[in-house]
Amino acid sequence: MSPAYGLDNVSQHEYARVCYQTYGGENVLAMDRLARWPNPSLPAVLAAASTALGGAVLAAWITGMHYWTGLFPDLGRMRANSAWGLVLGGISVWFALGRHHRHLVWATRISAVLWFTLALLSAAENNFGWNFGIDTLFVPDALAQGRMGRTAILCSLLAAPAVLLISSRRRIPIVAAQVLMIAMELTLLPPLLGYLFGVAIQGGLETFTQVALHTVLGFATLGVAILALRPRTGPIGFLLSKGQIGATSRRLLVSAAILIPVLGWLILRAGAAWGWQLEVTVATLALACLVGMTGVILLTGVASRKLDARRHAAELDREKLLEHIQKQNSQLEHTVELRTAALGSPMSRLASAKNA
Repeated sequence: MSPAYGLDNVSQHEYARVCYQTYGGENVLAMDRLARWPNPSLPAVLAAASTALGGAVLAAWITGMHYWTGLFPDLGRMRANSAWGLVLGGISVWFALGRHHRHLVWATRISAVLWFTLALLSAAENNFGWNFGIDTLFVPDALAQGRMGRTAILCSLLAAPAVLLISSRRRIPIVAAQVLMIAMELTLLPPLLGYLFGVAIQGGLETFTQVALHTVLGFATLGVAILALRPRTGPIGFLLSKGQIGATSRRLLVSAAILIPVLGWLILRAGAAWGWQLEVTVATLALACLVGMTGVILLTGVASRKLDARRHAAELDREKLLEHIQKQNSQLEHTVELRTAALGSPMSRLASAKNA
């Protein structure tokens, strides 16, 4: 075995150990553990949850138990077509998990097209006053509670093509699907924040925010399931990438998604309890968000600095190890030369005596 061969093997092993300790071991950033997300079974679990939710609401509609179509009376009731959308969407995601099998690919396309058609017909009924009879196809008295809401229609129109696109093997369709799903999740933010803050969103957005809470949660769960189908490509792949950039992005995104709504809820409650004016409440909220995000950024900078220091120390350890290996190889070569020379003298004398 040559010295170079041993040096390459040991250096590769040490480099792998350094990478593990720096990016995946105990010294990793806390948020960098999200780089291992998602578990391969996560899309199936989330799709099953949304399908079960839609199926339970459909069963309540069909059996006439309308009370069970809503979580609570004040949180709205899920429409029958919205429940159908969740069922078809969950089934589409389930079939999309087997995108390497041709028959499952066709099953994905059929279920996604049915889902999109349902949403398109519901949109035509809402906007033009037409009646295709889809509301009462399986639930005769569904129209008594109203048609499919515009939020559920918009989410279905965005998610159904996303299921078709994300099953592709090319990067551009996958990126387009993820963009559609991010747009859908943003569409669900106004009603979700409205429920959190206990306010009704006005200004022309009422028709897009008047939606049952479990409808919002069902479509949000379905959106995460679709995004989890291809987590290593596109914007989601960048967000879940290993290393400092991915960890920093995740830390800032998760912090903003949690910190700002919680601060908003606390300050609105404090303003209502203490009788603050609207201007004071808004100014306090802006100040709290500024202070909170500044703290998050500073903590992220400190964590990144520690990670850089650990990486630098690991690189120094690697260089020292390589120097030690080179020194050991040199000593081994010298020892082999001496032993070879020591063995060569008796052999040469024996050969000379034999010839004589």
